[in-house]
Amino acid sequence: MDWFTWLNPLEYVSEEAYLFWWNVVAERFLVGVPLRLLTVTLLSGCYWCGAYRQRLGLAIVFFLLALVTAYVHPLMHVIGLV
Repeated sequence: MDWFTWLNPLEYVSEEAYLFWWNVVAERFLVGVPLRLLTVTLLSGCYWCGAYRQRLGLAIVFFLLALVTAYVHPLMHVIGLV
């Protein structure tokens, strides 16, 4: 389980610093134009992989990532994290 402690950021970063870092990421990348550009890029990748390359599994992954990017910030507001 040594790899698990290496993956756990709270082992080497304080909780306040960890939450501050995620709040900065949420404020900069999960709002406005960057979020919309990321979502459009993922939806374009979904279409390209699904229709052009005919790789349904990769298209589903792109689509699920697009759903996450579209709904994670409003969900964070509902929960009260931002």
